[in-house]
Amino acid sequence: EEGYEYVVNTTIATCDCFFGWGGVDCSEVVCPLNCSFPQGNCLNGTCVCDGANGYFGQNCSEKFGIIGLRTDGSALQPSFGIFTGGSQITVKGTGFVNSDTMRCKFGGSSTLATLVQPTPPELPYATCKTPAVSGPQSVDFQFSLDNIGYTEVDARVRFTYHGSGVLQSIKWPTSPAAGGASITMTGFNFQFAT
Repeated sequence: EEGYEYVVNTTIATCDCFFGWGGVDCSEVVCPLNCSFPQGNCLNGTCVCDGANGYFGQNCSEKFGIIGLRTDGSALQPSFGIFTGGSQITVKGTGFVNSDTMRCKFGGSSTLATLVQPTPPELPYATCKTPAVSGPQSVDFQFSLDNIGYTEVDARVRFTYHGSGVLQSIKWPTSPAAGGASITMTGFNFQFAT
């Protein structure tokens, strides 16, 4: 039973269809939001999305390939790492969907990215590891769902490679056992220490 009939007057009968059913007599299986036509078509109650133009989702309302990286300084967390590579980076923005072709691009080198589906209402995000580079430098960061089209270069979304921190010397004065004396350390790349 797909619906029920009621009589408006002695000559006109109308059906009220249950969810998922439609048509004059409620015998047609329907799709959610009519598959956001023309972004998809309904086939036996299942949306067949226009994948050639990038549409996907339960009702074909989402578009593959539209990534928006945050530009408020929080797109990359952290936004720095050692130049020998291997730093785990979290990439935040909008439009992330699961794909085995997702990539993070640091300057000219790309690495595999992985989708993370957090508990709603937090949005999905990606993680990736930094590739090694020749030495300390700042590079553009871009993201791709298909390893072909990347996000636009944006000066607000950059990654900084640093060298390893080096401690050159430590000086401390004689102090009481209770502590409280200042210690002086000299070296470089301390700003990246955690």
